[in-house]
Amino acid sequence: MTGEFEYRLRRIGRRLVWPRPWLYLPVGILRRGMGWYVFDSKHSVYISGYPRSGNTFAVNAFHMANPGIPLRSHKHIPTFVVVSTRRGTPGMVVIRHPLDASVSWAIYKGKPLHLALQYYEDYYSVLLPYRDRLFIVRFEDVVADFGQVLRAFNARWGTSYNLFVNSPDNIAACMTQIEDESRQPDGSIPESRVARPSQGRSASKQALIAEAGNSPRVREALRRAQGVYDVFSALAHRNDKTPGDTSATRTTSG
Repeated sequence: MTGEFEYRLRRIGRRLVWPRPWLYLPVGILRRGMGWYVFDSKHSVYISGYPRSGNTFAVNAFHMANPGIPLRSHKHIPTFVVVSTRRGTPGMVVIRHPLDASVSWAIYKGKPLHLALQYYEDYYSVLLPYRDRLFIVRFEDVVADFGQVLRAFNARWGTSYNLFVNSPDNIAACMTQIEDESRQPDGSIPESRVARPSQGRSASKQALIAEAGNSPRVREALRRAQGVYDVFSALAHRNDKTPGDTSATRTTSG
């Protein structure tokens, strides 16, 4: 009960602080150090989104095609997007179906699914006032052909970044890099945490998906998260430069 109460207080705090960069500033530095200075402007582009939404693949693919470009990523706090949006910095916000992303994050963090879903809702709710100024990308489009995503990105922002070539060799290289980033000192890869599909998470995923159908608390959290997902997923259609429409497709890989 104490843990649940503490988490409720933390959620109230982030709803207060996340939309307000000057309030978040000392919090981010105290918790994470100067690397979390929210007003840092050294990056030329950002890639952001709720964790386990394809961020890592998108970042690695972008860097493979555009080495050396200063890029901000993996903060997973919407305040960074708010600041970049107000400045007009080019960037993309990745969105994945809330159940898929939250199940993967709950496994990664070892936390209850309803808390992961609440984090999802809170993250994207902060960005709702800025939604018409964002470049929204679906997880399905990131993994299907990131080169086409970058083509649409350039068209949206008037940039000219090199396109990622969606070849088997390049995809394999991205996956190898993701594994190397997760590799432990003994050479092992933690299957519960690595940011790529893993059969080692299958049993845990199925258990959490079953919980989503059986727990009223999880169902309510999913309903609320689904609401913000629907808003942003509809906006992603405006960015569609890719062949075909994958908006009806959902995957539980990753």
